[in-house]
Order: sequence, then structure tokens, then C-alpha cells
Amino acid sequence: MRKFLAAFLMAILALAGTTPVPAADAPGYGVTVGGRIRSDMGWQFLGEHNRFGNNSDSSIANFFATVNTDSYLRATFSSADKNTGAHIELGLGGFTNRDNAGNAADNPVSLRIAYGWWKVASCRLLVGQFPGRLGDRILPGNNLGNGKSGKSDLKGFGFIGGTRNPKVALQMDVNDNFSFELALGQAGAEVSSFGMYPGPVTGVSSTDSYLPRLELVLDFNFDNFLIAPSAGISYQKATLGDAFSAVDDNTLSYIFILPLKYQNGPFSLVFNAFYGQNTDTDWNGENGTSWATPPGGGGRFYGGQPGVLPVLSGNQVEDTKYWGLGLGLAYNFTDTLGVKVGGGLANISNDAWELAGVDSNDSYTRWGAFISFPYKVSANFTISPELAYFDYGSRVGVNLAGIDDDAGHEVLAGVHFQFLF
Repeated sequence: MRKFLAAFLMAILALAGTTPVPAADAPGYGVTVGGRIRSDMGWQFLGEHNRFGNNSDSSIANFFATVNTDSYLRATFSSADKNTGAHIELGLGGFTNRDNAGNAADNPVSLRIAYGWWKVASCRLLVGQFPGRLGDRILPGNNLGNGKSGKSDLKGFGFIGGTRNPKVALQMDVNDNFSFELALGQAGAEVSSFGMYPGPVTGVSSTDSYLPRLELVLDFNFDNFLIAPSAGISYQKATLGDAFSAVDDNTLSYIFILPLKYQNGPFSLVFNAFYGQNTDTDWNGENGTSWATPPGGGGRFYGGQPGVLPVLSGNQVEDTKYWGLGLGLAYNFTDTLGVKVGGGLANISNDAWELAGVDSNDSYTRWGAFISFPYKVSANFTISPELAYFDYGSRVGVNLAGIDDDAGHEVLAGVHFQFLF
């Protein structure tokens, strides 16, 4: 990966040094280079019940300094007629101590985005790895804790994160106020549906996903108001061993999202509502990782609670339901100083989590809230003091007799730094 990064940089520098970026009406192709560095410094406080999934009698606190994994180096290419181009982003994750068991990770350079596009009339064809319009566009804008705790923009707490998976998308501007995106991608691109909680199903020899994941986003844009109803659907089938011959081995994942944004002068509002099933297979917002789903430590970012995946229960697969609401408000006092506040909640439920004959829960509600004060030091440098609180609800799938069902909470306090270039 280091050799690849060096070659990438040398190629970009060579292009930038030999070919000036042309004006929009000048002949020749265009090359632009840019990037973003995001870094956090602050404290993480874990309540006495939240030790990343382990009950504890004491709370803990950690000071952290991270380079966030959503930092990137970007290059964009366009043809002379501006009808064809390509976009590449390399993620620049730093060294991150993500848990309190001493498990540290050196996040290497990674491929975030790589796609080409072709435009004809009011249509664009995009092919490659990119986020698309479903999720990640209408978000409240809090960033503290991405590197330390996997938190950003209340994703998983009322907002849905987009996924940078390979896909083919058609975008069309029907008129000044309406456009749409239709995208096809691989089903189960985030997590195979049969990597299910409480663990991968023994005997699964393969997972079939012969139908593509389908996503549709409708954009209605009116001056200072945008509403973008969105939907996605994905189907998978597992090939199970003889021990599971009676198991229903089909899973259906889907998501319906209603995001909107309102902007009026210095004031802006974002709102999100969603409902889905088994959404971690395709829309967990983590682009190919499974941190939202135990086991393997992944569930630590939700207090050890299970993610939104199907559950194998006896001779059938039980689907996990998921709904949530999120709200964000922002106001700019001046050209350089503003305030952002936001909150959201998500409810996750599965009948299989209720244990027969004992006191247990089959659902939990997690919620989060934040306040930040972004200050623009310059056009390319912003500092944002921030405070955020996350509650993980009541524990599910365990016998609660004699134990506290509180899954714990987490507080993040510190400063987020952003450099754009």
C-alpha cells in the first residue's frame, strides 16, 4: 500500500507539474488535487455498565488524540469537453487505540472512492466505488470521536450512513426541482447476512447473492428546501450444512429513509426518519467492516449490543427490525463562529432476543445528542469544541435476574480539527 501511495502521489505531481489546470472554457483536460485532514483530541468517559459489552462496577476515562479515518487525499480528472471524468480518494487513517483492552490499530492508507463518470444531456452514469445519494448527504455535522469511538454525524443514532461500495448508478436531472438516482450493487456488501448474531452460522459453506442490491433516491429541491425519499433492498441466500437442512436460509434486507434539509440565511435544519430490516448487511455506514455487529469486539461501539442483522433461532431465521429519528440544528452567529446541536434515537428489536421463562428484553433503544461550536480560523482551517452523549439502552438476549439491564453510556468531550486543502 505504501508503494501504491508513493506511485499515486508521483503521478499526480507529474500531471500537476506538466499540465496546468485549464479554465472551464479552455481546451485540454483538467486535473485537481485536494484533501482533508480531520483530527480529534479529548476525553472519552464510559459509564460503569459500559466496558464495551462487559458489566463493570466502575466507570473509566481515557484521553485520546487521533487522526480520523475520514481524512483523505483526493484527485479529480475531467476531459476537455467535461463530459467524462474520474474521482479518486485515498483514506488517511492514523494510529488509533479504539478499545480499553489494549487493542490498538494502525489504520493504513485505504481506498475510499474510485469511480468514473460519463455525462450526456441531463444524465450521468457513475461506475466504481462511491457513496451514492442514499445516506451520508443530510447529516447534523458532529465529528468528534470518529477515530476513537466510531462516532460521527449520529450515524446509528437516528441517521443512516452511506456506504462506499462498488456500484453502478444512473443520475438524471428531470427538471430544476427534481432529480433521481438508481443504483445497483452487490448484496451483502457490508456484512454477509449469515455472519449473524450471536455468531456466524456453523455450516455455512457459501452465501448466494445472485440478485443485485437496488437503491433509489428521489431528490426534490426547492430553493432553500431539500427532501430526498430513499429506499434500498437486498436479498441473500445461504448454503447451509446438513445440520441446518430445516432452516429457512433466505434473508431480506431493506431500508426506507426520509431525510430533509432546510436552509434560511444563517439557520439550517436537518431531519431524518427511517425504517428497515437487517440493514447492517448493506447500510451500516462502515464500508465493508462489521464493527456494528458482535461478536469479535465489533459491538463495542454500541455498548456491546447486537447490530441490525438476522438471528438464527432454532430452525428459522428471525429478522431484526430497525427504526429511528434524528434532528440537527445549526446557526451561524458570524462568518466565523456558529453552533450546532443535534439528537437522535434508534430502536432495534428481534423476537429471538427474548428468552423463554426468564426476565429478558427483545428490543433496545439507543440515543445520542451533541453540541458543538465550529470556529473558522481561516478558509481552510476549522476548530470545533464539542460535547456528545450516547446511551445504549437496555441489554437484550440475556437473563436479567439479579443483574442490571443497563447497557451503559458514553461521553465524548474535546476538540475536532479540520484542514481542507
